[in-house]
Amino acid sequence: MRGRRAFLGVAALAALVPLVARPGVPESAAVGDWPVELDGVALRPLPPSELDRTFAQSAPIEVARFEHDGAHLVLRRVPHATPKLHSLRECYRGSGRSVRPLQDVVRPGGERASAFEVTEMEQRLLVHEWIVDADGRVESDFQSWYWHASTSRLRPPFLAFARVERAD
Repeated sequence: MRGRRAFLGVAALAALVPLVARPGVPESAAVGDWPVELDGVALRPLPPSELDRTFAQSAPIEVARFEHDGAHLVLRRVPHATPKLHSLRECYRGSGRSVRPLQDVVRPGGERASAFEVTEMEQRLLVHEWIVDADGRVESDFQSWYWHASTSRLRPPFLAFARVERAD
């Protein structure tokens, strides 16, 4: 009887785990909606670009854009691991911009984000990227994410964040 009570207690606690807030994921992201805030700051939806619409038609990826505390936030959601979800670093390079890697940064919730600087003519942008799985685990590197997601170490769906701001 004692073992059964212990088992039921552990099972009850395990059932509550999904209800606990996760530092890397706004709560609304956990239920399949786009987040409404990030780092305690409300997100203001922006209209999708033509590139977003084209990209979404060619890949199993949903794209949304937001204004976040003076920066531009690009969110991409995928239902499973796919090599089509890649770093914006590759998009910037592919469009002829100069990309300079920077050291990873620690975000306000303690999770890591990759960082790089983009330069085109006189404009410099600072980009931070990270990917969050359904359990709130964070990857800052897209290659590591793909490997871990493909080998079931991470649980879908996945939400990729890219925060872009002027570096001036």
